[in-house]
Amino acid sequence: MIRAAALALIAVSCAGLGFVKSQALSGRVEDLLSLRKILRLLKGEISYAGTPLPEAFYRIGGKLEAPYRDFLQDLSVDMQRYDGDSFAEIFARNTECHLKETRLSKDDREEWKQFGAMLGYLDKEMQLSTLKSFDETLAQKISELKEGLPAQKKLYQSLGVMGGLFLVIFLA
Repeated sequence: MIRAAALALIAVSCAGLGFVKSQALSGRVEDLLSLRKILRLLKGEISYAGTPLPEAFYRIGGKLEAPYRDFLQDLSVDMQRYDGDSFAEIFARNTECHLKETRLSKDDREEWKQFGAMLGYLDKEMQLSTLKSFDETLAQKISELKEGLPAQKKLYQSLGVMGGLFLVIFLA
């Protein structure tokens, strides 16, 4: 009786793990879309309002939910405090602090930090060009992810179920 319950629990746990992993893929796309939203809002603040970066980050952060709100507003505060660190260092530090718990991959966060390094020291026109370039990169990445998303989600779900069944058969 207990053995059957344990085997059923193993099968359900493995299947659940597959479904959780498939949901994480959808979450990654949502987080990449949030980054694109930040880019579009930042472009508007820089090009139309002529807002300096620290103020633009703080304003944009007020329009978003955590962890992006906290990332942008802390970035703004750190920039205004100016403790001798470069913008790239401040951007990278805040990215690791606030965006580590998102569903963005490590590569996504590294690309985001590289974007921040390019954004900080340029004039207005170069900032807008950098924003446009990174927005196009994100758009392409999101498109590729969305294209393969259904197949990958199904794969993770199937692997979870099949892995659970395999373990049950192996342990029975």
